[in-house]
Amino acid sequence: MLNSMRKGISSWFIKILLALLIISFGLWGIGDIFISGGNKSVLAKVGKYNIDQRDFLKEYSINLENLSQQLGRKILPDEANSIGLLSQTLGTMITSLMYKQITEEYGMSINNSTVKKEITSIPSFKDSTGSFNKFAFERYLNLTGQTEEEVIDKIKNDIAKRQIFLSVSSGFSTPKEIVQKIYNFREEKRKISFIELSNKVYNIKNINESDLISYYEKNNKSFLSPELRSFSYINISPKEIAKEVKVSKNLILEKYNQGKSLYFKPEQRSIIQIIANSKDDILNASNIINSKKLKIYEEIKNLNLPNINYNKLENISWNELPKELADFIFNLNVDEWSQPHKSSLGWHLIYTIKLNPEGTIPLEIVENKIKEEIQMDKAYDAIYKISNQLEDQLASGKNLRNASNIIGVKITDIPLLEYNSKTVFLKDLSLETKNKLLSNVFNSNQINFVQSFDTEEGGIIYYTLNKIKPIETKSFKNAKEEVLKEWKFKEQNKLLKVDGNKYFNEIKNGYSFEKLSENLNIKINHLGDLKRTDINKLDYLNKEIIEKIFLGKKNQYISSLNEKEGKFLIIKIIDIKSPLNNQINDDYVRTKQSLDTSYSNDLVILLNKSLRKKINIQIYNKNIEKINFSGLIN
Repeated sequence: MLNSMRKGISSWFIKILLALLIISFGLWGIGDIFISGGNKSVLAKVGKYNIDQRDFLKEYSINLENLSQQLGRKILPDEANSIGLLSQTLGTMITSLMYKQITEEYGMSINNSTVKKEITSIPSFKDSTGSFNKFAFERYLNLTGQTEEEVIDKIKNDIAKRQIFLSVSSGFSTPKEIVQKIYNFREEKRKISFIELSNKVYNIKNINESDLISYYEKNNKSFLSPELRSFSYINISPKEIAKEVKVSKNLILEKYNQGKSLYFKPEQRSIIQIIANSKDDILNASNIINSKKLKIYEEIKNLNLPNINYNKLENISWNELPKELADFIFNLNVDEWSQPHKSSLGWHLIYTIKLNPEGTIPLEIVENKIKEEIQMDKAYDAIYKISNQLEDQLASGKNLRNASNIIGVKITDIPLLEYNSKTVFLKDLSLETKNKLLSNVFNSNQINFVQSFDTEEGGIIYYTLNKIKPIETKSFKNAKEEVLKEWKFKEQNKLLKVDGNKYFNEIKNGYSFEKLSENLNIKINHLGDLKRTDINKLDYLNKEIIEKIFLGKKNQYISSLNEKEGKFLIIKIIDIKSPLNNQINDDYVRTKQSLDTSYSNDLVILLNKSLRKKINIQIYNKNIEKINFSGLIN
């Protein structure tokens, strides 16, 4: 539930679909509890709870819409079920009810403030300022057909389930011996020296047209013109709407007075602090500073007194300091040095540079901020109305252009373009929104089908695909330059491979690595601290080369041809370095955390299996086969 709301219609759905199937079914052995019979509308029974067809279809329709949005086209139930949507939805509902029953049995209660905090933390319910966007939440309810109470109930159940998971899995620590073995494998480092031969040294001459034609005919599917698409979109942007919102001085003043507590600013001080470990050191510093009447931080720091640390803190509040220092510092006079003061951190000398008294921030300072907040609030209200008007027109059969004309919003037409083109269009969109729009357009195959998605700033994009110009094979004439370039590159690789193997065999037969470098006038490169995870860290470090390097022994030579880059490498393994035993560093900690997570997941699997034995779960297979999906097809 929470996951679907956090990610909305983004890429989470496809990526975790199979994982959800495993969690919902495989982890607790649901395969042997399918039975027939029972009430025809009941699909499953989880302890005292039933899952009937009506509740299932409501949840299923949410997931189906998410899937359609992700793929950029309308997905029908038959296709969705072929990739497991029916099983995933039912499995998730069973899991939720199983944990709901457990939380009720053990009297677990989730208060409303916890739920509120969870909802307001969901990124898709935030506006561009990071504040909770009520419009986005209400739009989610409308799109999914849920009530606020239903959503809150699901969130409470999800939080409780998460707490149960944590109670089972938290505190587990992977045995040190296992962590050390995995860590040693991952963090083993190798040092190599290598000569890099390039295919660029080979000049291909006497090129016959017939060779190019033959190559083209064998590989013509490689020479394609890109797919092009044209589309139209409406950008309902809160920022753009806000620019047109007029806000009176009286309204700004009213909001300022209503929220004065928000504009309260505590007392702040700017100080110079001198710290020493011993009383003698701090007294020595105090005597020198007072005798020279120093008050400027740079001058004090330039004293370079022994065993003394200096820092300057500007505009700090009481609650930003340790309590044992806060009371002391905030009772000092301005423009005076304090007496030496002892705390658990050491001995302190404090000089108060300036004091900004507490008080309410004047209206003139926050006036523009308040105005922008009012404008954005009204903009979100306007978006809700515009969206409803647009949805009504679309529901009545109007296309996107006609609907936009009727309600008076701007529609933008984008001519045929390719997916990765650096388009001069879409300038009114942020990079994130632009990328999402292009991704959706190029994942859709339905012409004139209107779709929408929420933007990161809390607006809405409506779009429709107008035309698709499919990928086409270029004629030899149009592809000739590409054919020539590719053919020459492959011919150069053939020559490179022959010479590379010849030189490598010479090295294996005892010819000096240094002598080969000198004869070919190619320098020997050196690379240290190479790990198994460094695949593609550099252009030539592909998977094949890394595997060869870590299978080899010290002082062994290996070779590799990278046909894509036109490089032939002759490599010598200079050194093999294992990590130090009992060394605790960031990499070791990450390895341990990864293993702890894996073991914790295994414990959750065991928990699910245990709960299955405790709670009677029945699934009515014949009823599932008779589910009527017709109401979801339109």
